[in-house]
Amino acid sequence: MHPASHLRAFLALVLCASALPVAAQINPGFDPSTPIRLVYRVDFTPPHDAFNTGFTPSGTVGDLLSLTSGLPCNNANPQRPALVAMTTDREQALRFARRYLEGLPWSGPGSRVYLFSIRADGNYISVPGAFYSAMDAGRTARAGYTPEHANALEYLLYTRSILGERAVVAPRVSSRNIANATTLWLQDGALREGDAPYPNPSYRHDPATAATNIVPDAQLPALLPHDAILSSEAGATGTCALSCDRATSASSFSAPDDEMDYTNVCSQSDAISPLLFDIIND
Repeated sequence: MHPASHLRAFLALVLCASALPVAAQINPGFDPSTPIRLVYRVDFTPPHDAFNTGFTPSGTVGDLLSLTSGLPCNNANPQRPALVAMTTDREQALRFARRYLEGLPWSGPGSRVYLFSIRADGNYISVPGAFYSAMDAGRTARAGYTPEHANALEYLLYTRSILGERAVVAPRVSSRNIANATTLWLQDGALREGDAPYPNPSYRHDPATAATNIVPDAQLPALLPHDAILSSEAGATGTCALSCDRATSASSFSAPDDEMDYTNVCSQSDAISPLLFDIIND
């Protein structure tokens, strides 16, 4: 065997052994048993607009396989998600905001985005939780899923940035669920946060409501279509994370499409999957 092949085989063994068997080793913050009470979204929408109207999806693509491939977020693709994307990880949201601002042609202290803190409820869906739920259904032959579906979903889970992004989606974000908004901007190469968040006067706090990482069987086929699972490509350009989904507040998305390179911003993630994918498939 060629020395390079020995090295790649060794790397594949190390990466697979450390990453594949236990999801928590890739993302220790993901715990399927923990209720989801607070999520975050980065958006250009001014707080007063979001506080009045919330966030509404701008497209018709409602399956998570498409969402996690990043295809609907490409500028050249007319199909957009029918889900509003958020994350449970505030640091992930801040990293996204930085990339977002750096990708703007007018990036600088005068360009600002907002980090919205949002109360999750029973209409919110954990993306990794949906994958795990469908995998469990496949292993026990429920909801039309099979062990083959479970294996394919597990592969996608580790070759896309699904675990690292900790995404949560909703068919709509009501203004009453938005707790506050924090101003973010770039200054001297660093991401800055406003001293105090803007509170939403119409926010309704309800500690009894939360989203879960367990998705009911009845919801799974619409989110993860049976046929699409087996035909999905393992490679992905990114995901429709946060405001890459181009959900709207008020009448339109604040940044015109021709002024934002969604493909560049949304294709970047913190996952190790590209290296793992290349090694396994070489």
